[in-house]
Amino acid sequence: MESQLVFRDEKEINRLQIQEKVFIRYERPVFCQLFEGRSGLRVLDIGCNDGEKTVRRFDSDAVQTVIGLEYCEELAARAQKKYGGKKYHFYPCDAESDTFATEIKAYMSRNGIACFDIIYLSFILNNIKNTSQLFLNLKKLLAPDGTVVILEVNDSNSYLTNDEQGLFRDFLEILEKDPFGGNRYAGKNLERMLEECGYSSPHVHHDRIVASVGNLEMKHDLLEIFFSYLPDDVKILRESDPGNEEYGRWNIWLENHFEQLHELVLQNDTELSIGICLMTCKGEVQEP
Repeated sequence: MESQLVFRDEKEINRLQIQEKVFIRYERPVFCQLFEGRSGLRVLDIGCNDGEKTVRRFDSDAVQTVIGLEYCEELAARAQKKYGGKKYHFYPCDAESDTFATEIKAYMSRNGIACFDIIYLSFILNNIKNTSQLFLNLKKLLAPDGTVVILEVNDSNSYLTNDEQGLFRDFLEILEKDPFGGNRYAGKNLERMLEECGYSSPHVHHDRIVASVGNLEMKHDLLEIFFSYLPDDVKILRESDPGNEEYGRWNIWLENHFEQLHELVLQNDTELSIGICLMTCKGEVQEP
């Protein structure tokens, strides 16, 4: 996960708060169904960040224990300091490291967990090189009737209407090449990949978030979540490699077209779709 860039400034914190507000609307019905009539649930949250979203998702009487894993040691320590206790436990961990299986087993043993009833992955796969191996590792940790919940980006389902100049297309092309942006199509073939790894019952609950014609509030939110960070990325890239001609071209495009793209999105008669895959699947198919 070397390409992952962690921002901690006020602007990024605000962006993540808006992201949380939007995504929880889509996820809440899924988790309510998973929690209904159950108790003692054991949860693994991979990519827990500073722990806030983990606590929001799993603040339910149905959940007994939550282990949150975070690539950034500083964020994991912050989460543990603020939220750690009897129910929540946060640890630094790289899901792609050779020691991942050993580390997670140690954390499970420390907290008396034999397996997980829910495994939650939120925007992790776009920074993972070997997704299949991660799924194979996680399958060994899932309870027989356990569920994996995945939230991931897939720009195959991203579009902007009335974009005669192709500004959104150009924007997506830069995002796809941005080394900090990860794989913008990570959610595209998840169903097939999960089935190949032995999971069952894959179900896509949503494949996009749409700000329809006239919905300015959602458009503003999506602009902040998915558009605002690119100028910062390009600035950092140019500072680290000032001679890179491609980064220079990206900067020129942003100077000439970024505000124009914003204005187009906010027009009353445009519709904006951001490809976001929210899906669930079960563990390995059980023989009758």
